[in-house]
Amino acid sequence: MSHYFFSKVQVVKKSLYLSSPYIKNTIATFLYEILRSKPDLNLSIKILTRIKIQDLIEGASDLEAFEKLLEIDELPGIKAEVRCISNLHAKVYIFDEDSAIVTSSNLTPSGLKSNVEYGIEVTDSIAIRQMLNDMETYWHNAETLNMETIKEIWKRMQATESIVKVNRVAQGSKEHSPTEHSSITIKGVGKRLAPLGKDVEIAALDNLRNIILPISKYSKRSKVVFPITNGLVDFEDEISDDSPLINPDEERTVEIESSYSELEDMSVEQLISELKDDSKQRRKRARMQLQVLFVLDNSCIMPYIAELSRANLKLCCSFLRHLPDNRLAVRHLLHILNAAKTENGSLPFLVLKTLNDIAPDRLFSFLCQAVKEPLSTNAKRHAIEELKNAIVKLNLQDNDSAIETLKNLTEDMLPKVRNAAYIALGQIGNVKSIDFLRDAFRQAKRHKMSLETQMSILQGLIAAGITPDDELMFVRLTYNPLVRFRAIAIRALRQNGEKYWQRISAMAESDRNVDVRTQAVRALVNIDATKAYKVLIKLKENEPDENLKNTITSLMHRHEQSIRSLPIDEEQLLQSSLSGLQSSDKKIRIKGAKALGRLKHVSAIQPLCETLRDEDGIVRTVAAEALGSIGNNLSVLPLIEVLESDSHTHARAAAAKALGLIGDKRAIEAIGKGLKDKSGHVRKWCWTSISKLR
Repeated sequence: MSHYFFSKVQVVKKSLYLSSPYIKNTIATFLYEILRSKPDLNLSIKILTRIKIQDLIEGASDLEAFEKLLEIDELPGIKAEVRCISNLHAKVYIFDEDSAIVTSSNLTPSGLKSNVEYGIEVTDSIAIRQMLNDMETYWHNAETLNMETIKEIWKRMQATESIVKVNRVAQGSKEHSPTEHSSITIKGVGKRLAPLGKDVEIAALDNLRNIILPISKYSKRSKVVFPITNGLVDFEDEISDDSPLINPDEERTVEIESSYSELEDMSVEQLISELKDDSKQRRKRARMQLQVLFVLDNSCIMPYIAELSRANLKLCCSFLRHLPDNRLAVRHLLHILNAAKTENGSLPFLVLKTLNDIAPDRLFSFLCQAVKEPLSTNAKRHAIEELKNAIVKLNLQDNDSAIETLKNLTEDMLPKVRNAAYIALGQIGNVKSIDFLRDAFRQAKRHKMSLETQMSILQGLIAAGITPDDELMFVRLTYNPLVRFRAIAIRALRQNGEKYWQRISAMAESDRNVDVRTQAVRALVNIDATKAYKVLIKLKENEPDENLKNTITSLMHRHEQSIRSLPIDEEQLLQSSLSGLQSSDKKIRIKGAKALGRLKHVSAIQPLCETLRDEDGIVRTVAAEALGSIGNNLSVLPLIEVLESDSHTHARAAAAKALGLIGDKRAIEAIGKGLKDKSGHVRKWCWTSISKLR
């Protein structure tokens, strides 16, 4: 790969585009030397990469490499630029817009030489043009790299260097310990598509685990730089608007430095009690201080985790999720669940979800036992949801004990629990569970099941995916006298819509219940919007229910683009749009006016002029824009009236713009008066239009 890549660079003549997250100095230097040796160049080079402190510390990239890349711009005949996106992962190299390599290889010695990598060369001009368009999108949203930025990165690396040394000390290295005021901070470059990177915070702990160690490994005076978004927060009553800790380059981030020694005097119990304070400011401050303590020394929080769970369960689960020792986190989560189950028969959903993320096997075992005990309705429903998630996550669909647990819950005394269990069985998609659902529905009348339970069984079957045997059952349900059965049958048949198009279409036209007809209309559009259009036209003409008429009109306008692609339907679309202007729904009137503006048909002028007197200002605005698009002199006088007397700013501006597009000199006097309008937006369009008219 190395030889081939540099041979392509050697012969490049016009342009070179390189996208690589990691770049090493060896490759950058070699690239520089090749380009320097090329004579008589007129070459444009764009290099897209990413810079993160952690990548530089770990040796994935070299900061010297970026310095060398910036030096390429100083070579005669070469215009080179380097930009950064912090979440870049693409490895794409494009040569002279006629050849491109898409590969897994970064611009590093290991990527180009020693690693087992894979890539493909593209020479198709259309494909390369699409690649360039995509890369240009990334390029325009990237942040330009310059020497000032590199100097700032050097400073940030020096701030984190002591942290790396602490890590080595902990592993038995003899390198010196951190400086007395070492600052723990991580930053990245390229914040337009992704955040600039964050300092130490709970969400970033996973990425920082190899750098940040407990406070016992640090000096007592080590500091944490902690970002506060959502505006300024009073921290220890010492931060003000002109505090030197505020970073002027980041409008939404306030950095707060708090040493561990300052927090030592504040007991964890006191902070937890402040989480219950009536003052929102005090609660926020206590939460931030607890987060700093957790980052510095999570062992000081663990003895109080039960109290923290009662004060702020979300913060508690966040801490446990990011503990380096999963076994300890699981013990605490199970303890919280058992305490809640014993005290009030509840199972906090947030705790269940956290345990499922950390240890789904332990959650599965716990829930199989817990659902047999007295619990509240919500607790059992939460248990069923997370039990289903754990089964899927552990790939236990064929586990008999897992399915049996849910089957037993279908016999629970609580209807909501039974219904949730039926749906969960379908979502798992196990063959045995689907057979169980089929048998349950067949025996529904014999067992005198409620309608809600029968509906839950059907929802479970739909979630599992409709088989040919099930399809026949759902077709029969479309003739059922119960409305809810007919409606859910439509949902099921929609999965194989083409096959049952005629039946769904017949229900949309002739079912006696308006809700079922509505479901059928939506199903037709969902299956094939273009094919549904002709059916919708017919249904709209014959539909007695006004609300369903409005729904049909809305659906037609929503899929207008696909409908417009059929020339034979233009007249039908015109009629549909004209009728949309008469709708009671403001959104439909707006869509109708926009469609008429695109059609530019003279028959739309009079209805649009009447719409200029609509009660809604936005509708009047869109109507004026549509008349401007049509560009006929018949609409000049109504538009002048809007410009002179309409109360809505955007309507007056749209009228001024439309008059300029039409170009009738009768509008000059009215537009001249509009130059004194109180709204700058109106005055702007008056200036534009009057210059056209003159």
